[in-house]
Amino acid sequence: MSMSKTGEWIDYTGSDEQLREILTSDVGFIVDSKCSTFHSSPGTKLKYEPNEDNILWLKEILRLGEVKKILFCNEHPHAKMIKRWVDTGQPVYFKDINSYESKPIWVLCQGDPAWNQFTEYSFDPFSK
Repeated sequence: MSMSKTGEWIDYTGSDEQLREILTSDVGFIVDSKCSTFHSSPGTKLKYEPNEDNILWLKEILRLGEVKKILFCNEHPHAKMIKRWVDTGQPVYFKDINSYESKPIWVLCQGDPAWNQFTEYSFDPFSK
């Protein structure tokens, strides 16, 4: 049984049960430490065997990072596009379904994209 709910910060205890959950979680996670906040790569879950060696390895990494809290979270549906946009600054278009045209059209985002999970985005305004 999962100790935590997705989307809620929980205190990091370092218990073997908590470490097993981190190692085998089906969702990603973010940790809040004394130095910074970091997370597993977008779309990547640890999915390691929860054996003694892996538990000790993870426990040491989190101890060295002085981790205080953990957040289990699902990846944002546009995470890969957001990463590409941040890395390149490339223009982003969104599909405007409320246009005056007879069908949806691609519109250039003015400023930073909103990255609404229910909006379709593209780097190519001619995509279908």
